[in-house]
Amino acid sequence: MHAVDAAYVTAGLVVPTATFVGLWLWRLRSRPAPDIRQEPPGTEAELIRSVIAVHDRLDELRRQISQLGDDWEKRDRDLAERISGLIDLTEQAAEADLWVNGDARAVGTRRAREPRHGPEMGPGDIGPGDIGPGDIGPGELRPGGA
Repeated sequence: MHAVDAAYVTAGLVVPTATFVGLWLWRLRSRPAPDIRQEPPGTEAELIRSVIAVHDRLDELRRQISQLGDDWEKRDRDLAERISGLIDLTEQAAEADLWVNGDARAVGTRRAREPRHGPEMGPGDIGPGDIGPGDIGPGELRPGGA
C-alpha cells in the first residue's frame, strides 16, 4: 500500500513540474522576430505623400486634444455654477429660517445660532410662539385638579 501512495505523490509532483517546464521552454523557443521596419519610400512623391499624411494625422490629434480641453472647461464651468447655486440656496434657506425664528438681526452671525436670552427673556421663560399644541392656556385647569 505504501508503494501506491509514493507513486501518487511522485506523479503529483512530477506532472505539474514537467508541464510548467515544458510550457516555459515552448515559450522560449526560437522564432523569427516580426519585421517592424517599413520599407523606405521608393520615390520623392511617395515620401511627400507620407509626410503629408503624418501632418494631417498630427493636426487631427491636436484638434481632438483641443476639443477635449474645451469639453473639460465647459464641464468645470457647469459644475462651478451648480456648486455656487447650491451654496446660494443653502444661505437663503438659513436666512429664511432665521427670519422665521425671529432673529433676523443676526443673519449670518454666530449670535443667530445661539439661544436668545435677553433682558426681556430669562433662561426659564417661555417666549411668544413657544407654547406647543399640548400646553395649557391661561385660565385653564389641568385634569386632576392642578
